[in-house]
This record gives sequence, structure tokens and C-alpha cells, in this order.
Amino acid sequence: MDLAEDHHLVIDPYLLDIVIRNLLRNAISYGTPEQPIRIRTTSDALTVSNYGSPLDISEGKLFERFYRNHKQRASLGLGLSLVKKICDINNLQIDYQYNDGQHLFTIRVQPNQ
Repeated sequence: MDLAEDHHLVIDPYLLDIVIRNLLRNAISYGTPEQPIRIRTTSDALTVSNYGSPLDISEGKLFERFYRNHKQRASLGLGLSLVKKICDINNLQIDYQYNDGQHLFTIRVQPNQ
């Protein structure tokens, strides 16, 4: 866990808990078991990353309700859509990238907010 010091974000703690739990649950469920899950903060972002295989869907579908990349998993496909909705109502931006074998979900304060 790489945490920068002294960051402030105004958000309902219950909603923040939902966001963090969902991102970590996905990282645990879909990540490579022997590889670490990383949580990193910078002055303007929080990133949760894990190693795993590339997704076989478009990134745009990733945040849609009821969409699941792995149909065989016991999931409703609501976690990331809920994370996106919470970010939207709190003027936060969530982005997804797949880079060097890692899935990265980054949350930032939207510019000009």
C-alpha cells in the first residue's frame, strides 16, 4: 500500500466504504492469486490495481449495470456500476486501464470542480 500523506476528500464515509470494498472485491475475485493487490494515493488520485488477464470486453461496458466479464462467477454485475454512480454524484472521475498485465482503477477529483 503506497499512501501519500495528508489528503482530504469530502465524501460520505459510507459511500467511500462501498467504493473501496467493491474495487478490492473485484481485485481479489478476478486478480492473479499469487500477485499483490496495490492501493496507491497521490495528491489527486486513488488507484487500486491488480494483476490479471486482459478483459474480453470494451472498457465502456465495464461500468454498465448487470454486465459481467466472467459469466461463471457468482456476481450480479452491479459493483462497478455502483462505484461509477457514487463517483459521478461526488464529482469524482473513475478510469480503467490495462497496462503491463495490470488492471488499474483510478479515482480522481474531476477537473474544474
